[in-house]
Amino acid sequence: MTPFPPVRYLDRMTPPHITTLVMMTAVASICMNLFLPSLPAMAEEFDTSYAIMQFAITGYLALTGFVQLAIGPISDRMGRRPVMAAPMPMPVKLFSAMGVSSTRSSPYLSYRSLVTL
Repeated sequence: MTPFPPVRYLDRMTPPHITTLVMMTAVASICMNLFLPSLPAMAEEFDTSYAIMQFAITGYLALTGFVQLAIGPISDRMGRRPVMAAPMPMPVKLFSAMGVSSTRSSPYLSYRSLVTL
């Protein structure tokens, strides 16, 4: 039986460590579940209906499906690491943009849908 190579963080020659995979999964679920408890209050704050604000959930899920279809061929061509590492800072930037967006719901929903990237 051959021994496994020693695990080293941030080494491109070793497979991803389990903590890296857990963190990636956690970021995806946090992006979805972070705002759900405040959805009724956001509908009131944006002065729109609850049904319009629920589009944030629908848009997130729909774009996640389309992004998965696009990421597959891109990761086959470029490799998984660059495809996974490139969009990592985007949720932070988009959450910041959501925080300073106007009091209308349309910019919020646009930024919220782009978090799927």
